[in-house]
Amino acid sequence: MKRRLAILACWTSLLAGTADCAPLTSVADALRLPDESCLKPISFDFTGEVLSENKAYWFFRDSSGGIEIHNRHPVGDPPARGSTVRVCGEMTVKRNGVRFFLSDTIERLRTDAMEAPAETTAAAILGGNMDFRLVRIRGIFSAIIPDEVDVNVCWATLRTPSGKVFITLHGKWNNADTLRPLIDAEVSVSGLAAPVTGLRRNLGHCIFVGDLDTVDVIKRPPADPFSVPTLTSTDFPHRQKVSGTVMAIGPSRVFLKTTVGRIVPVRMISRTPTSLPVAGDIVTATGFATLDPYRIQLSDALIRIDGHDTNQSDCPTPRTIRSLFRTDNGSNKIDSLVDGTVIRIQGTVQSSEQGELRISDGSHAISVEAQSLKTLGLPGSYDGCTISATGLCLVEFDSPQSSTVYPTFKRFLLIPRHTADITVLNTAPWWTPFRLTLLILVLAAILLGSAT
Repeated sequence: MKRRLAILACWTSLLAGTADCAPLTSVADALRLPDESCLKPISFDFTGEVLSENKAYWFFRDSSGGIEIHNRHPVGDPPARGSTVRVCGEMTVKRNGVRFFLSDTIERLRTDAMEAPAETTAAAILGGNMDFRLVRIRGIFSAIIPDEVDVNVCWATLRTPSGKVFITLHGKWNNADTLRPLIDAEVSVSGLAAPVTGLRRNLGHCIFVGDLDTVDVIKRPPADPFSVPTLTSTDFPHRQKVSGTVMAIGPSRVFLKTTVGRIVPVRMISRTPTSLPVAGDIVTATGFATLDPYRIQLSDALIRIDGHDTNQSDCPTPRTIRSLFRTDNGSNKIDSLVDGTVIRIQGTVQSSEQGELRISDGSHAISVEAQSLKTLGLPGSYDGCTISATGLCLVEFDSPQSSTVYPTFKRFLLIPRHTADITVLNTAPWWTPFRLTLLILVLAAILLGSAT
């Protein structure tokens, strides 16, 4: 009761701007304060346990909850993990609503042995049930990515039977070049489970791995990443491979057509100009199988170019834009059967924004991937022109995840394959609505000026 009254008094004084309140003494109390009551820094005085060792920031918990604390001043020797400390400082709320705890003093009270890591699952971590506890989890490394913002961190993706978990690697583990050979390895990872903060807070919960934690290799991956089973199922956690002919290249995917006619999207690890195949290349891709609403695909993949099909003959099917949205008798429909086929359409380019061309027949519109045009050396803008566009057609939804409950239709997307896939039939008229409006305004100004 006294704690509730103290918090209420703190809220009142902060909102009134009349007085400073007593320091907060509980993590839960600090997290419970509404944002509007944290317009000014609020003092805190916590006693609890150190969960990680770092000179810049560290994890802390008391009996009510856990937080990340940043040091206002450099710390020579950070408190050891397991230490009980009294930490005093200030809490502020950032514009994104994140609580930011800044320490001024750290008093070491005692050092105890830290609890052993608890065996856990991805579901428990992603649900937040293991936050601020040491955990151990087993799975398959599927990606190792250096953090482009913080050079002191790299990220890993761990595939497990109950879902994917993100791992942030610090200290001696922050070396992507050392860890990349472990992609597709079966590993056991120990670290601290906690919510992600800062720029990537929407990732939810992850495992922080530092100098005191471990990454134990249970089974190393094949020396040759292409010496893996052929793609069959998303239930298989390791790399799988698929061979086929490159049909088209999008901004983040390469689309392969297998010998049985199946279209397989492939998301590559690296998309440097030297690694990017072209339409007609015969390739083998190796990666990790996932699902979107329509098809199985490979993620975090490597691609090996095996040759080139000089006789590639995917004759486009002429379609009207209207036929993709309407039946012959005029009823509404979404022609999903066009997904993964090569079609040719004609229409007027309405806009060239947000990385796509919008081509309309006056009633309906489809999108053409503009980044593909740039890759092919074509202009990225055809505003007002009537064009003929040919390419691989995809049916896209508002969410790429197959687990989404009833994902809604987003668009038909056309991905050109060659420079000849875009033909200008009629250039844009010089008298655009903007120019006509401008002319009327100029004439009106002249008439008004002559009248006065």
